[in-house]
Amino acid sequence: MRISLHITLMLIMGMIHFSSAKEIDDKIAHQNYRWDDTTSVTISPYDSLYDVVFVKDYTVKEWHESSTFKGEYLSFRTLFLFTTIHKRIKLNNDQGVNDYNKMYLPVLSNEEIFEIHARAINPDGTIINFNESSIKEIDDLEGYGPYKIFAFEGVQVGSELEYYYTVKSVENDKYGSLDVQREVPILDYGFQLIFPKAYTFDCKSYNGLDSLRADSISETSHGLRLNGVFVEAFESEFFSLGDALKQRIEYKVATDELEGMEVYTWQKAADWYARTIYNSPDKAHVKLEKKAIRNLLKDVGPLEGLNDIEKIVKIENYIKTEIELDKYSKVFYANDVLAKKVYSKTSSVRLFAHVLNQLGIEHELVLTSNRYKKEFDGDLESYTFLNHLFLYLPVEKVYLSPSSELHRVGTVPYGLTNQNGLVVKTIMVGSYVSAFPDVKFISSGDYATNTDNLDIKVELGSELNEVITQITRSTKGHCATGIRPYLPYVSEKQRENLLKEFFLEIALDSEVENITTKNEEMGGSQKDKPFIVSATVKLNSLIEKAGEKHLFHLGDLIGPQSELYQEKERKFNISNIYNRQYIREIELKIPKGYEVLNAQDFVVNDTLMVDSQVVAQFTCNYEVNGGSLYFVINEYYDRIEIDKKHYPTYRKVINSAADFNKKVLILTKE
Repeated sequence: MRISLHITLMLIMGMIHFSSAKEIDDKIAHQNYRWDDTTSVTISPYDSLYDVVFVKDYTVKEWHESSTFKGEYLSFRTLFLFTTIHKRIKLNNDQGVNDYNKMYLPVLSNEEIFEIHARAINPDGTIINFNESSIKEIDDLEGYGPYKIFAFEGVQVGSELEYYYTVKSVENDKYGSLDVQREVPILDYGFQLIFPKAYTFDCKSYNGLDSLRADSISETSHGLRLNGVFVEAFESEFFSLGDALKQRIEYKVATDELEGMEVYTWQKAADWYARTIYNSPDKAHVKLEKKAIRNLLKDVGPLEGLNDIEKIVKIENYIKTEIELDKYSKVFYANDVLAKKVYSKTSSVRLFAHVLNQLGIEHELVLTSNRYKKEFDGDLESYTFLNHLFLYLPVEKVYLSPSSELHRVGTVPYGLTNQNGLVVKTIMVGSYVSAFPDVKFISSGDYATNTDNLDIKVELGSELNEVITQITRSTKGHCATGIRPYLPYVSEKQRENLLKEFFLEIALDSEVENITTKNEEMGGSQKDKPFIVSATVKLNSLIEKAGEKHLFHLGDLIGPQSELYQEKERKFNISNIYNRQYIREIELKIPKGYEVLNAQDFVVNDTLMVDSQVVAQFTCNYEVNGGSLYFVINEYYDRIEIDKKHYPTYRKVINSAADFNKKVLILTKE
């Protein structure tokens, strides 16, 4: 079941106070919000193009003081968040009806729902109102926990579903992000923030969405508003930033006049993370952690004579081999982590930071977002951008990701790079830490750091009816993370299958034998060396006879390649996942008595120049020497972000590899 496709009312935090008729008992500004009386279905030019069209998508977020919650009176007044959601959805075909004729309400905790209204409007104008008796309760919906479900009966193609509801919740964090754009169009989008006059909010729209405007609400409240906006359907493009390009809104409390201060700043975030990573609750904990780390370093083995990077390589490999990562783990302090052999993403950073401190290795904290979800914005000091935490070693100029089992010092997940981040320098004074934040660029490295190379030697049988190759594949950097990190943890049979997959993509009938590896280990002296897999591979399907000629599908030796087609005009800039290089060297022994007719057809020189620099290239050249034909292919990409105006040339470079993949070498008798 694709729950994400359905209308989902996210009612978080435990047992829900649920009533379809219960009215809001607080005097909030949008207390009397209602749907309009329109009972005719909407006709739009998008009906034939999409399964559904959002006729209306409206959200109100209002912070308001209240002294009641879930029918109980509180002894104090506190600030609650009231969120009203209103959607109206046109169902244009059977798929749309199937995806949207049910509503799923998670039963979690600490929220109170009011004023839930739902109806279906059929094409003939008849209205089907929500029937509360149709609610079904499920203890565990496919592992997602308890849900309340109700269906719209009698819905048909051309109907519109409409619902709105209000949720009252306790929200400690007065900031957030609201995704606006969908894969279908929104005819009428609106968003409103309402808050007491003691607060000011910062709000920012992204990717072409209109900015919110100031809105005077009442004597005690004010806000920001965006109304009546058409939002086009989002269409992702290959080699782009994907969901990060969707229109969205970021908001946060800027100032609190009652406290006389800015509420969310990079400095406050840096202080909190620095305390979390470095401070201990008391002197006893300090001693326990230091002792545990000294014992860890003994277990790692001798570090004398090693430079700082070599020490880190050895320690990192030991820790990531011995300790399990569990993102839900509550184990936090280094002594407990090392005793229980488990850590969370945050406690993994704490452990590594304390190890580095004990070794006297300078390092800094780095906080950022995944640029494929949203790029870090240093100008809006909102904590929604602080999703990922790792380390930077300024002397060695390398990054270290303690929570990534696939990466080792020098590389971090590529989605965290090629953008800004919050870099926090810390200074320890006794057992306390001071933090100094700065927004800096997180470099991704050049193409030479991520390589996937092939060395292929080919012999054709004397009758030209078989192809026997010796293939060596060499990978490093991000290109090596697809298989190398997993090998220590799989069975011998699984290991064999994983290694075979390195070669089976060339041809379905591949027979892979005599597999050997080099530099398989993730640590020690192997760290900076490429991971190498070699094998003997029979590829008989790559040769065929056509009359007096023999056709050798030499292009298939480099494996399947990406191919770009785009009928529409390019909308977004090009974004590579990381810089990279592919060098393929192919040696073909020409059988005696035969000659090659078309080696010149394999010569390619496609290059993209930007600012007088080569940023993407696919070249192939050949030479004949000593009865063998040698091809050398050099393909690389050395800029991650490229303006969309260069897309035609970039596409040509990408497609050069795919075109080479299709080329056939012709041999005939002399």
